[in-house]
Amino acid sequence: MANLTNGKSYQSGKATLTVGKDLFQMNSSEKIIGDPAKLKQTLTEQGYLYFPHFYSVDEISMAKQEIAQMLAAKGFLNLDKSPLSLEPHKNYTNSYLFKPEEFSSLPNYIKLVESKKIMSQMKLILNDEIFTYPYKWLRAVNKDAATGIHYDIVYMGRGTDQLLTCWTALDDTPPEKGGLLMGSNFENTSSLKSTYGKVDVDRDNINNGWYTTNPHEVNQKFGGTWYTSHFNTGDIVIFGMYQLHGSLKNETNQLRITCDTRYQRANEARDERWSNKVPLMHKGNGSIKIEDLKKAWAETV
Repeated sequence: MANLTNGKSYQSGKATLTVGKDLFQMNSSEKIIGDPAKLKQTLTEQGYLYFPHFYSVDEISMAKQEIAQMLAAKGFLNLDKSPLSLEPHKNYTNSYLFKPEEFSSLPNYIKLVESKKIMSQMKLILNDEIFTYPYKWLRAVNKDAATGIHYDIVYMGRGTDQLLTCWTALDDTPPEKGGLLMGSNFENTSSLKSTYGKVDVDRDNINNGWYTTNPHEVNQKFGGTWYTSHFNTGDIVIFGMYQLHGSLKNETNQLRITCDTRYQRANEARDERWSNKVPLMHKGNGSIKIEDLKKAWAETV
């Protein structure tokens, strides 16, 4: 795991984050991977668990290959290069979220994210039998794209809130490729949880669910620190529904291939939008802007 370079800057939405100033190296939880008490304590206090090289390159290689082949078949990749280079076709400028019906053509990917390895790790953390949602949030993120700062609960809030997200790097993902941006050490977030944390993007018809595209806005209101890493193939980060996170901007000429998969105790309530093999997906019309809601929340404080 290569550490970040002090003084180097990266973009996230409207903000520039500089290593050593407002962006720092994510803390590894590798040494406590088999200690359930310390895992739970770290997840509670720090908000995330980072396991470098959780999956080996060999374990990921077949999944990555079938993903790249599917992207190439769709015409998204530069066919003058190997699909594994993940260089986008010059005419393809969008990012891509894989569809439910496509997972049957990605058996090695499904095998990976539903493997005994990750299910056992989740069982160790949650101390119970584990259910993983059939739908997987598998993304190919193009140049200049980034994900805004958000809670996952606004998308996944109709079941237990003890749900865990696992972010997986399916390819080497350094900060300049738009790696995960994780917040921690926030203060006085009770008002955020009681307002933004109660949003349901479908019920409330929210345009995308992001709280902001400016990480500095969060710092000004709630303090806290932003973390990332030079993520290698097979790295994972586990976090809960009320952990603010997003991504850096992809500044490379490669698609970023990462995924979010979600796990919970098998006996707890499930979000019906995602719990079946054919998910209902999001159905909100996106007519309401989060900025309008933030103004209304501010008036009630």
